[in-house]
Amino acid sequence: MELKVRKLRDDDLPFIASTWIDHVAAIKYFRKCPRRIIKENLFEKVKAIAKSRSVLVSCSSEDDNQIFGYIIYNGESLHFLYTKLLYRGMGIASALLSQCGQEFKQVTTQSYDRWFRK
Repeated sequence: MELKVRKLRDDDLPFIASTWIDHVAAIKYFRKCPRRIIKENLFEKVKAIAKSRSVLVSCSSEDDNQIFGYIIYNGESLHFLYTKLLYRGMGIASALLSQCGQEFKQVTTQSYDRWFRK
């Protein structure tokens, strides 16, 4: 399997939002919350975050649409790093970290409950 790292494209946003929302839905605080409610409240917010930060996507060198993982960062802050379960342990996250050329001094965490407030 050969991979390449490329910049974010608009057609990547649904995948990124969906995987980030899956992560949020798995957090103990939200497990009893219907996924539909989480998606309704977070989908556009996650897409907006991805569009306003630096994003690199790891994909197949033969097919740009076959995504293995991605990294979302801003300067020295790492916001989210994701690799598909099937491809974990294959160096994809390491490749993304090295490609972005940043040494992260902080990892950003989110308090998702405030995203649900109107």
